[in-house]
Amino acid sequence: MDFIDHRVAIVTGGTRGIGAAITTTLARAGYHVAAGCSANQAAAERFTGKLIADGLCLSAHQGNVGEPGDCLRVMEEVLSRHGRVDVLVNNAGIPGDVLARYVSQVPVGRIGRPEEVARAVHFLAEDDASYITGAVIPVNGGLEM
Repeated sequence: MDFIDHRVAIVTGGTRGIGAAITTTLARAGYHVAAGCSANQAAAERFTGKLIADGLCLSAHQGNVGEPGDCLRVMEEVLSRHGRVDVLVNNAGIPGDVLARYVSQVPVGRIGRPEEVARAVHFLAEDDASYITGAVIPVNGGLEM
């Protein structure tokens, strides 16, 4: 399948944890995913390489979302290759000390699994969710009830 036939998604932090689950879910759904990584390009390329070997369409892009120049460069890389961006997922990690405090307050008593978040992202990226705009869909184990 030619890349031009794919929807294109950029997933920041897309090669580890929740971001990797989102990247994998969207790629399996037929998206070309430009997976962002901030530091370890070699690990990012190993991750995307495994999925590419499975016939999925991915690319790894190194950059720091806190640096406007990096954001522009990655966007230009994706646009020059695919001509568009259909989905942008701004994924960010949580430091360990914040995470521990967060989990202690979650009513279901555990951290969410990356796949649980990825399913919500996949739903929102699909045409079936096209009428949902400006909504917050908390995937948080009941923390904000």
